[in-house]
Amino acid sequence: MVSYNHNPMKKILFILFALVFFQASLEAQKLSKLLDHYYEATHAPELEQVPSLYMEMLLEQGGVQIPVTVYVKKPGKFRMEMEYQGQRAVTVSDGREGWSYVPWVSPAPRPLTGEEMEQLSQQFGLEDNLVDYEKKGFTAELAGKTEADGKECYKIILRKEGVHLTYYLDPQTWHVVKVEIEGDMRGQTFHTTVHNRAYGTFGKFSLPVEVETGVGNGLGHSSYTVTALRFDKEMPDTLFVKPAK
Repeated sequence: MVSYNHNPMKKILFILFALVFFQASLEAQKLSKLLDHYYEATHAPELEQVPSLYMEMLLEQGGVQIPVTVYVKKPGKFRMEMEYQGQRAVTVSDGREGWSYVPWVSPAPRPLTGEEMEQLSQQFGLEDNLVDYEKKGFTAELAGKTEADGKECYKIILRKEGVHLTYYLDPQTWHVVKVEIEGDMRGQTFHTTVHNRAYGTFGKFSLPVEVETGVGNGLGHSSYTVTALRFDKEMPDTLFVKPAK
């Protein structure tokens, strides 16, 4: 009796699917091992447990140096002060709402959008998206090796709705050399590239201290240097309220 159930094309498709699944499994294991090296070298998971961060920086933009002070306090509180021509601009969040007060632009504080608060958290927050990325809603892809700022780096892409983050990880130091951020803000797509030019050691933690940021869509370029950093500074909650006019 002749059987007509043996379809060679089905067998080929099954083999192809099995190979794809096997390759994806290998890539996932390799990514997991790379991230383990990163966690061990930088203590990034332990940094996420730190309750507060205080930084003093010099921001350079358009040839002008501007002193900046940053306060970060869990959960979700953030304050950034900038001194310019005798006036102080403040960007602040109490963990639920946020405001920006720039006296030479507007006489009253402006509410921050959710996208703006997310971007500030990405730039200055204590959380590292490479730590527990799945719990933060991201999927991860190891996209091989590529050159970034003169170094051969592993390329890791994190994705979730509204934002793509591409990390370039130096296997010699396990430092993040560069981050490319793509997302939506006020209905428009933005592109930001962050170059970590130098790192400093603060206790067991290794953190960027010289950073350059380029914003796409013709919005400009800036850099900052960290001049002081502390994890133990007292921060009363009154620091994180809506700025007065």
